[in-house]
Amino acid sequence: MQREGSWRLGLIAAITIVSIVILTPTFRYFLYISGDRPTDEAQLQAWLEKTDALQRKSIPLGLDIRGGVDVVLEINMDKAMAEEVETQRRNVLRQFSSEHINAALELGDPVDGIPPLNIAVENEADYRRGANILDKYYGDLFRNFNASEFEKTGKASLLLSLQQVQMRQKDKIDGATKAIRERVNGMGLAQALVSQQGNDRIRVQIPGHSDPDEVIRTVIRPAFLTFHLVHEDNDRLVQDLFENRGIVPEGKLRADLLEGKTLPPGFIALPGSAPGGYNPMTGETPPDVMYIVMEKPEVTGEYLDNAFVQYNPTDIENPIVVSVEFDREGARIFREVTRDYSRKGNQPGRQLAIAMDNKVFSAPELREEIPDGRAVISGKFTNEEARELALVLKAGALPVEMKVTRRSQVEATLGADSIAASLRALVMGGAVVAVFMIVYYGTAGAIAVVALILNIMILMAIMRLSHATLTLSGIGGILLTIGMAVDANVLIYERIREELRAGKPIKAALSAGFNRAFSVILDSNLTTLLTAMVLLQFGEGSVRGFALAMSFGLIANLYTGLTVTYALCQAWFQWRNKLSLGVLDFLTNPKIDFIKLRFVALAISGTLIVASMAEFIANRGLNYAVDFTGGMMVDVEMTRDISNQEIDQTLAAAGLPGSSTQKLADVEGYQALIRTPLFGDDTQLTQEKIETAFNDKFSSGTIRVRGAQAFTAEIGQEFAQVARIVIICASLAILAYLWFRFELTFGVAAVIALIHDLFLTVGVITILKIDISLDVVSALMILLGYSVNDTIVVFDRMRENARESRGKNLRDLCNESMNRSLTRTLITALTTLFVMGCMALFGGHSLRPFATTLIFGLIFGTYSSSMLAMPIVYEWTIRKRGGQLALAESATTAGPRRRSGGEKTEQRKKIYDN
Repeated sequence: MQREGSWRLGLIAAITIVSIVILTPTFRYFLYISGDRPTDEAQLQAWLEKTDALQRKSIPLGLDIRGGVDVVLEINMDKAMAEEVETQRRNVLRQFSSEHINAALELGDPVDGIPPLNIAVENEADYRRGANILDKYYGDLFRNFNASEFEKTGKASLLLSLQQVQMRQKDKIDGATKAIRERVNGMGLAQALVSQQGNDRIRVQIPGHSDPDEVIRTVIRPAFLTFHLVHEDNDRLVQDLFENRGIVPEGKLRADLLEGKTLPPGFIALPGSAPGGYNPMTGETPPDVMYIVMEKPEVTGEYLDNAFVQYNPTDIENPIVVSVEFDREGARIFREVTRDYSRKGNQPGRQLAIAMDNKVFSAPELREEIPDGRAVISGKFTNEEARELALVLKAGALPVEMKVTRRSQVEATLGADSIAASLRALVMGGAVVAVFMIVYYGTAGAIAVVALILNIMILMAIMRLSHATLTLSGIGGILLTIGMAVDANVLIYERIREELRAGKPIKAALSAGFNRAFSVILDSNLTTLLTAMVLLQFGEGSVRGFALAMSFGLIANLYTGLTVTYALCQAWFQWRNKLSLGVLDFLTNPKIDFIKLRFVALAISGTLIVASMAEFIANRGLNYAVDFTGGMMVDVEMTRDISNQEIDQTLAAAGLPGSSTQKLADVEGYQALIRTPLFGDDTQLTQEKIETAFNDKFSSGTIRVRGAQAFTAEIGQEFAQVARIVIICASLAILAYLWFRFELTFGVAAVIALIHDLFLTVGVITILKIDISLDVVSALMILLGYSVNDTIVVFDRMRENARESRGKNLRDLCNESMNRSLTRTLITALTTLFVMGCMALFGGHSLRPFATTLIFGLIFGTYSSSMLAMPIVYEWTIRKRGGQLALAESATTAGPRRRSGGEKTEQRKKIYDN
């Protein structure tokens, strides 16, 4: 046994040392940034460089902690698929033309977002040849092509095959992700993260960056560069077709100018810039003029090798230009074009229009052959605009059109405030729990604190190794892990105390206590882990951060609770020949008749449910945050106290009615959260309107935007749908697990208790006017796991008592199980409430809704595990089985064979035997 104990202690020491080594850069980083920030510019630069170097080696921090920009982009997949079908239409038309087959090809009305390709061959004699071409080259591309039918009718309405759709969609998002990643990397931003979300979204997170508009401009600009030959009689055609060089009169659309007019075959009209230059990055353009250009470009950005900013001080009009260089193939094509169409003697050269995204920058005359494959784009750029343009050109064109569906911006100072508040809550919560454990359990409590510290270290080390990002919600997950880690130790210590009260010596009591606590610790942690796994499917940043921290914490809990605590207790006992489990002992032998109180509990629950429903009706439903409704939430700082009404009226006058302002009472100075609907479902335009409204109404600097989050209505509805699915899936997973581990009656009772807890918790937060946000949904999800934890402890004791007391009256069996679990239930609830209370008081306004939700959820969960779940099992058993509980036999006879309690104990004695 000493050899086994030494092996365990050696493993614990090794894991501790490895965790410290992994986390040392993170500790150094937090210590370094907690010091004074230099004011001298040279020292500040050195300080920033060292901070960045330490940050690269430490746990990645989320944007809500570090500050930065978070943008979610959505691919217009319907348009992308329509463009794909259009490409195939041109391919088929080209092949038909080469075979002299006359046919009409057009795109039909979309089916499931994808338009069909309608084909009609004109001459019956060509039907067979057309069918052969389609069957040979396009048979696998379209899902519903029938060659024999086409031979008869010469007509078909073809839909892309599902395999082709999936492949094309994957190609589009992969290509867009690659292009965006190259653009972001080209901006020289440290620790920028570009990731795919689902099949049609890309998320761009840039810590430390402060300008979301620059990110959006740089990231989502299509940047498709083309060079077109301009029609030789361009000026006359433009004058005839468009009048006044194509300048669009006020109140007209450009398409109106072409109504009833025909362009020359093979040519298209592109808008360009009037004298004075077109600014492609800001979109500020002078009146448009038109160019008649060849539809097929001579060369495209596909052959682009480099793009860079160049200065020409001799050009007063356009001193800053963007030079582009083609690769070998592009240079060859460009040389041939400039050779064939450049000036020949007295004959002027053709104009070559340089266009990006179908807008002409310039259309210079080709005066001579350009052999080196270089061209210049001018447009009265500023230095920054030219740099951004060169960047997007060099990164390559986006293969699809994208729009912003969500954007958030957090200032570094707001992030610093958030992490300071969160760390304060973490330290305070941990300290309160540590003091309680030591006071209540003595030396064993101190050992539990050591195990708790190692638990957090292992959790953080796993996060570092897995490159998981630490967010504010992740800190909330760590805080909750502290409370749940204590639960395992309380279960163990209460079991040991029971063995001591039964007269066993301390050595035997240690082994028996750990053996008896093993199954309940395993069950309770695994059910909570199931909830965390379901949460991980959510994919949203704050929810995912919380679920990751909680998952890693639960894994660490199982190790520290079942291995570290036992090994340290055994080592202490062998060293000192004693182990104090404290002198305080609440509720040593309670005799509460819970079954008798079941109808009182039912009346209390019914009253609370009715009150919650009344509040729902009076409130006309739940208070959803912008995460679900769509809209923008802006964190502002004010130099003076401005009333909520004045702020809301200012935004209403700017075209943003329905805004609401909430003052923050627990911060220095004047701060507020403003929630407002989106203007035209455009996140960027909404923020611009907010800032413009503040600047117009108040003096400059009176109100400053510190952070902003925006969600389109579409993504909000999607979050709401996913949240409902997550709750249902988590409930079903818990039901299935409890059915497997206990029996169906227990699973149903647990799920009813869960629904009860969720309903009452949502009712209370509705009364308190707490908005249902993603963080609140996370709290409700973990409430599922916590509530089941409590219920499992009671059920496990019920199973154990049923095995040891066969033939005992069911009522007494239920009451005894609940009474024996009562001390653990109350202590665990108390310690977890300590942690959540610290989070609510000291964690700042970002974590307060999460903590408040959990506080009430914990209260209802503790109440329902004893007053609701077990009485349901009792009533079910009395009414359906005549009072005969099948659980005692379920371990050996019901369903697939399971090991009996004695066999399980023997197995566990291999772990905890003395």
